Amino acid sequence: MNTVNWRTWGIEPGYKDALGHWQNSSPASLGLLKRAMTKGPEPRGEVYRDVWVIGAGETRAIVEPSELRLEDRTVDPSGAYLLRDLPLVYHELVGLASGERTRVVVTPGQCWLPPELSTWGWAVQLYALRSKKGWGMGDMGDLRELARWSNKRLGAGMLLVNPLHAPI
Repeated sequence: MNTVNWRTWGIEPGYKDALGHWQNSSPASLGLLKRAMTKGPEPRGEVYRDVWVIGAGETRAIVEPSELRLEDRTVDPSGAYLLRDLPLVYHELVGLASGERTRVVVTPGQCWLPPELSTWGWAVQLYALRSKKGWGMGDMGDLRELARWSNKRLGAGMLLVNPLHAPI
């Protein structure tokens, strides 16, 4: 039987549920995802055993002697715990014996907003925007017009736009 390492394909083979218990995805579902991805070359690049998301000032136990590769390219030997004063970015923890890599994401814990900020905005589905000069679905011109009108006439200070991503 051929065993697939799903993570090399960027596919998580399961998830932790709300109670913290690991739930395996069905082999059929995993196979469908892999087949959908086989139109291109074999995956290369970043393959991580795990991803740790920790808040600023937090630490986490390390299971084996490792080195922490900081995003600024400095390397820190790590013993039993991560340092508490890690910068707020992405890092990589590499086990010295196993070679396994773990992505370490250090977050501020919450989004910082200035205390004087008081604004509102729309949540916009770009494809649902329509105008008389549009193509029948929203485009960037329609988005610009909505932003200008909302700001000038209604005092809106932001737009949450979904979906908006790079085309493939």
